[in-house]
Amino acid sequence: GRAQGRGHHPHSSSTLRTRTLAATERARAQSNMSSDGTALTLHQVINNNSLVPVFRLFSASLRLDDYLSFYLDAREFRNAYSYGRSLDGKSVEVRAKEIYEKYFNPSSLTEIDMDPPVMEKLTEELEAPYGDMFDKAQRYAFEVLELKALREFVRSEAYKNFRKREKSLYQKREEKVPDIKEIEIQFKRIKDAQQHLNEIYTNISKKLASNTTAIQNGQALATLFIEYGESLQSSDDEDAAVLSECLLKAGQVMRNLEDLQQTMVRVKNELTASLG
Repeated sequence: GRAQGRGHHPHSSSTLRTRTLAATERARAQSNMSSDGTALTLHQVINNNSLVPVFRLFSASLRLDDYLSFYLDAREFRNAYSYGRSLDGKSVEVRAKEIYEKYFNPSSLTEIDMDPPVMEKLTEELEAPYGDMFDKAQRYAFEVLELKALREFVRSEAYKNFRKREKSLYQKREEKVPDIKEIEIQFKRIKDAQQHLNEIYTNISKKLASNTTAIQNGQALATLFIEYGESLQSSDDEDAAVLSECLLKAGQVMRNLEDLQQTMVRVKNELTASLG
């Protein structure tokens, strides 16, 4: 009867497996829940370049960081092999042996424990290495990290501080996004300032045009004042001495007007350049 029932439901076994896997994932997510109720998976950690260093330091405190290093090295090896990328200029055989010696040689300082059947198979495959040869060992390392490191990490101060920093950076990025209205206000201010500069430019141009001739005539008169004043300096007459001093001062004032005119011309040129 049971066989007949299964015959009417050919997908019942696969459906059961799917539900079991889903339940397992939910259980893992709940066990890897942080204090603020945020779930975190090991895949999320490993694929977050900002979070990996934080997780590595935490794993080191549990003496599990070599499992993480092996996982990342094995992933790099598989990706390079699969996509034909360079292995730092080394052959597949050389790089595979380096990884093996680093993590599975008993004399290595970074040796990690490995499931014996996986270790035995890995030793055999070292004779003819290929891209997926570390996959089973990689899964084993993944489970060790997930069971022994991740559950504590999600509740650690290190992870809490990381989330605070990320939240703060996100808020700062949001604050930097300009509002459309603010852009319009700034644009109007720029236009108003440009209009004001145009008005200043126009007024200066008019004044320069009307005063240039007078200033030029004044320079000739200033020269005469100074020359006559200097000629009176040799006189012993007290009145001539007073007149000399007045003429020299008047001539200097008129020459200062020339300097002022040159300054105004320079400002005019600068305004012309800035206004395009």
